[in-house]
Parts: sequence; structure tokens; C-alpha cells
Amino acid sequence: MLGGVIAQLIVYGTRVLGLDTVALSLLFAAEGAGTILGAAASSRLGRRWPLGPIVLVVLPVNALSVGALGIAPNPGVAVAAMAVLGAASTVMFVNLLALRQRIVPDRLQGRVNATARAVAVSGTPVGAFLAGVLVEPLGGVRAVFLVLAGVAMLNAVLAYFTPLRDSEPGGQSDREASRHPDRGFRPP
Repeated sequence: MLGGVIAQLIVYGTRVLGLDTVALSLLFAAEGAGTILGAAASSRLGRRWPLGPIVLVVLPVNALSVGALGIAPNPGVAVAAMAVLGAASTVMFVNLLALRQRIVPDRLQGRVNATARAVAVSGTPVGAFLAGVLVEPLGGVRAVFLVLAGVAMLNAVLAYFTPLRDSEPGGQSDREASRHPDRGFRPP
């Protein structure tokens, strides 16, 4: 999804919102600022609440922020949506990685993380390609963002029916990790 948003952001900013290059850079900067805020919040959130449910909360936030881009009446709303997207995406990725590191045995960490990273990274160009192909048939970038938001919301709903919702406070395997201190990741 994020690949589709980023791929269309210049077209969206210049043609839909009518931004010049300086104002367009604010869309990208807003996502960066949100990313920094999300990174700063991730550790605190992960210590306070179970990691799986954190992910389940930010998945629909991601979807709503992309949807907000699709209906943004002005550049200010689009900048805010990009900041929220950056923060929510970062919180999601950090907490998913922390959860994976907690539940996967050390001997499998490399294989599991490499596979997960390959799947995640391969989705970016696919999303960018599909978003580009769909712009004309759907009637513009706003429509593509709304479709991406719908797909992201469907993903959020489906994720609810996974083991993510059942993790315990501090992560699914905290009890086991405390018995086996050489296993898994523990945030500072």
C-alpha cells in the first residue's frame, strides 16, 4: 500500500493539490516527521501494551490516513494525513519486528526476518506499479488512494482474526523469554 501512495505522491501534490515544489516537499517531510514521532512512541507503547494489539490498532489508522489523502480538501489535511501515515506505519513495523523477535527462536531469526523483509520490500514496487496502472481507469489519484485505503482496511479487519489479538502484555512470549534470557529481543 505504501508503495502505491509514495509512487503517486508527486502527481497528487502537483496535479490534484496544485502544490509547487517547495509545498510538495512538505508532504514528504510530514511523513518523515510522523516516522520520527512513531519511532519515538513505539518503545513506550510496546512496554505499556501488548505488541499484537498495538499493530491491530494502527492498521486501520494507516487505512484511514490513506483515505484522508483521497478526500483531502486542501494541502493542510494532506500534510496531516501523511504525518499520521508515517507515524502509524512506523509503530506498526517496529512492533511487528519486536514481536517477531520475541517469538521466533534465535536459530531461525535470520531466515524468518529475511523472508519477512523480502515479502514486505517486494510489495512496494508491486503497489507502485498497480497504483500507476489504476490511475486512469479509476479516474485519478484520489480514487486510487481510496481503493488503497479500502484494501488496507480489509487487511486490518483480516488481521484481527490472527493471533495478533491474543498476545499478552509486553509481547506473546515474555514469560518464556524471562525463563530463557538468551532468546528474543527485549527493548531497553
